[in-house]
Amino acid sequence: MEITPDLFTNIEHLEELDLSYNKLTDFNSLDFKFLRNLKRLNLQSNLIKKMPIEVLSPMILLEDLDLSKNGIYDLLLQKTESEPFKVVKRLSLSGNRIRSVTKESFPLNNSIELLDLSNNVIEIIEENAFLTCVNLRELNLGQNNITFTFALPQSLQIAILKINTLYHWPTFPDGITYIDLSYNRLSDMYNENQVEFENLEILNIGGNQIKDINIEKKLPKLYSLDISYNLIKDIPKCLSSQILPKLEELRVDGNPIEDVYFKNILSLKNLYLNDMHKLVTVKDKAFSNVIGRGDETMNERNCFYLYMSNCGSLSEIQDGAFDATSLCMIDISKNNLTRLSKDLLDWRALTEGADLQYNPWECSCPLQWMLDDLLPTLYKSNSRLLTELR
Repeated sequence: MEITPDLFTNIEHLEELDLSYNKLTDFNSLDFKFLRNLKRLNLQSNLIKKMPIEVLSPMILLEDLDLSKNGIYDLLLQKTESEPFKVVKRLSLSGNRIRSVTKESFPLNNSIELLDLSNNVIEIIEENAFLTCVNLRELNLGQNNITFTFALPQSLQIAILKINTLYHWPTFPDGITYIDLSYNRLSDMYNENQVEFENLEILNIGGNQIKDINIEKKLPKLYSLDISYNLIKDIPKCLSSQILPKLEELRVDGNPIEDVYFKNILSLKNLYLNDMHKLVTVKDKAFSNVIGRGDETMNERNCFYLYMSNCGSLSEIQDGAFDATSLCMIDISKNNLTRLSKDLLDWRALTEGADLQYNPWECSCPLQWMLDDLLPTLYKSNSRLLTELR
């Protein structure tokens, strides 16, 4: 496809233009001269190598600009007089070849609220590179090669920094609500004396090298915590409703935990303990301090969903493991279980069923109750969980 200056005549009121998935490389400075009312422009998946600064100049109302999946390699917008780069609110440059972000990358006091720089090859970010983005709410720097931390604007609420090589925590602003630092090289938790996470709702630090999770200050709004695939050997003491009063979802998958035991009362909706290959036995009272969290406005029952699948060494769940707690659903598929006690829990109370598939169950008298009592119940509640139950 070729763009010419007369292509967009007589459509001066156009507000949205999609030119994605073409083979556009260069533009004439007059190509878009009639598009003064354009608000959304999609140029993703083309062959653009330089920021099309001059050609976008007529678009004085542009709010959303998508330049993802091109071949852009530099980001120097501060010195440009082009109005769109001062007024644009959502800028996507994902999947390009940008190597650095400097203090000259963005115009002073720009209007950018959402900035996506993921899937580039960024190695260097100057300390104050983003401080000109005084309105920035969401920043995505996932899947780059970033090692050193940098300053973040006080307006930031969502920070996605996953799949980089960060060894240290950036200093997040007080208003931050969402942090994704998964799959970096963190070995410690954040310094509680240097940050305020009063507004934090989601924290993902899975896939790092953290051995100890120690949180002393309450996180009053946190409802999702992912500490999976780290080097944690015990269920952390700080996992309690006193520290995490709003927690709904907890992911501890893939840690080298040998003994599951929740030391303090913790209220949850979903608990994930998959891929724990050092776990052999779930002992008495393991989950007795875990309380289900129901929605009071919906009159929901206070129960939780437990996912404890693909633990290759798990061969026993002792009676009493679920004493004093209530499950909505349990997934113990793909383990090494051969037997299961009828008294382990109230099987009829599992409103969403039990996934027992892909275990080497013994065909013996002690398991006759599964055929007589459990399977008919599961067939009624969730028959798909019986497909590979043998």
